[in-house]
Amino acid sequence: MIDPNLIGELQKDHQKLLLSKEEAAAFLGDLAALCRQHHVLLRTSDGMIRFSKSFEKSDTRTTFKTLVDSGGRAPAAKIVMKD
Repeated sequence: MIDPNLIGELQKDHQKLLLSKEEAAAFLGDLAALCRQHHVLLRTSDGMIRFSKSFEKSDTRTTFKTLVDSGGRAPAAKIVMKD
């Protein structure tokens, strides 16, 4: 069984990694501008984009693996977290 204190500590850590309203607005504004620049529609299965800050000393970063169909087109990409 997981220690309830550990769960509480993990929840506190997670709260520290959430973007402020201003940070989220800036990030999403940049993302929207990039989509407009490349004429790309960004879609998800549930219509939600989830994001958080990375740990301060972490080398983990978000990358993407392009999924190519049999016609050589790229209709989607998988999110890949890399260290």
